[in-house]
Amino acid sequence: MFFILKMKGLYLEMTADSQSLHTLLKAITFGTKLHICIHDLSGLLSRPQLQLPPENTIHSCAVCNAAKTTAKGLRLCLSCKLCANRKSIRGKQPFWGMCPLGITEFVHPIVIHGETAGIVYLGNLCADREATLAAMQSASRLTGVPASVLAQELPSLQPLGDLAF
Repeated sequence: MFFILKMKGLYLEMTADSQSLHTLLKAITFGTKLHICIHDLSGLLSRPQLQLPPENTIHSCAVCNAAKTTAKGLRLCLSCKLCANRKSIRGKQPFWGMCPLGITEFVHPIVIHGETAGIVYLGNLCADREATLAAMQSASRLTGVPASVLAQELPSLQPLGDLAF
């Protein structure tokens, strides 16, 4: 069994040997700076075909990693993630959000039989360069990380306007 994904004029073939959730996530983000993170709330990802490496089970990007170099920055990121998780679990509806650092994410709960079994985060997006830089400036005061350090990681984000949906 196999299927083929067409992305940006490229064809990516997934064969029975390569079919796994991790392979699918790599195919979806291929050629972009996007990051997909899945929070498993039910043990669903413990199945062999659904197991993910740590980088796809935690929220991570260069801007976040720079902010998390201080205790205040780590608390800010964890607080934001907790809010997004609560909104996803309670609302059971997908939504777009922007963290205090100006990074945009699409959040989609995985709802099975009325219960939130997991949360998919599609992130590493920069919806508006100027708004992101302004957010980084504000976040600098909250985290203690210089705005210039945060801003130097801006190229690691995927401009939303560059994506074709």
